Amino acid sequence: MILSPYTPGSVPLVLAGRDVQLAQIRDQLGGVAVYGQFVGRIRVETGSRGVGKTSLLKAVQDTAAEAGFVTVWVTARRDESLAGQVAHGLARGLDQIGVAASRDARLRDRIRTLNLELGAGPAKAGVGLDVEAHRTSSRTPAAAALGELVTAGAAAARDRGSAGVCVLVDELQAAPELDLRTVAYA
Repeated sequence: MILSPYTPGSVPLVLAGRDVQLAQIRDQLGGVAVYGQFVGRIRVETGSRGVGKTSLLKAVQDTAAEAGFVTVWVTARRDESLAGQVAHGLARGLDQIGVAASRDARLRDRIRTLNLELGAGPAKAGVGLDVEAHRTSSRTPAAAALGELVTAGAAAARDRGSAGVCVLVDELQAAPELDLRTVAYA
């Protein structure tokens, strides 16, 4: 009997054919860890179902965690705010390294009331972003608030000895278009 090479949702024993992507990602993570460089380019891996996109993301998550990053794993869904999921995941990840978002002044000032109205109807999340304070930004208020939250979260993580923050989004195609723009601009 031949074992199936497919391991949905987990990293296979051998992640074949992904050496180039993993090397590029390790270089980017190294720049963040050593120099505190912000990686502004969003990396999107595409391919047919079953070619290992989620396995690659899981391998990146493991690599980032081993390098000392706070990792935020989000699975995009049509019925949830992607920005809210990222904010909630960041708060949860920071909590795991002892940064209580509700008590850290840099974060508390940004986490107030997230009532993002995304897509056709209201999308509510459990973590708040103060979007009113950012009306002068060239980005949307939600994107500016989320961007500042991630930046403050990364600074708080580095203050605690972490290498930084690594945000990973699986099933990106499932997110509503407005959510994609909000997160991309953030």
